[in-house]
Amino acid sequence: MDPTSQLRDIYLPEAVSPWPPAFGWWLLAILIIVAAIGLTVVAVKRFRAGVYRRQALKDLKQLMENYRGKNPQRTLYQLSTLMKRLALVHYPRHEVAKLSETAWLQFLDHTGKNTNFEFGPANALSKLRYFEAQNNQNLKQSPDQSSDQPLAQELAKLPMNEVFDTCKQWIKSQR
Repeated sequence: MDPTSQLRDIYLPEAVSPWPPAFGWWLLAILIIVAAIGLTVVAVKRFRAGVYRRQALKDLKQLMENYRGKNPQRTLYQLSTLMKRLALVHYPRHEVAKLSETAWLQFLDHTGKNTNFEFGPANALSKLRYFEAQNNQNLKQSPDQSSDQPLAQELAKLPMNEVFDTCKQWIKSQR
């Protein structure tokens, strides 16, 4: 008698089913879902936080397009207003609202980490911040007199492209 004839056939176990997954796979799936939700929340917050900055850049671009060498007083007034509005959104109101002239320029330099406002051509923002109000008041008092000639001559020499660039750099630096 042949001894191998008494051996039984080898039965392979059933294949391991992929469902339900092992505990480690459940943990990995939960971790991936939590990470995806977290990244989405961070991305949405970051996008919303940058809305004011993007709007300010659009407004600045509009000011640049509208300027084209005409009425630098009005443009500087609008630029300063834009910068103040953005600062009020980004920084505490009690710190920003009271600033004017040199203190305003120092604030812009400090928050933008440069000195282009106080010592560059953008310092005209503080000189002319209230020009429109003063000009309107002067016209009401003496409408037959001409406008301030020294101021007009100073503005004609002002490199507005540098002022626009300085403001653009400051806006982009605000995070």
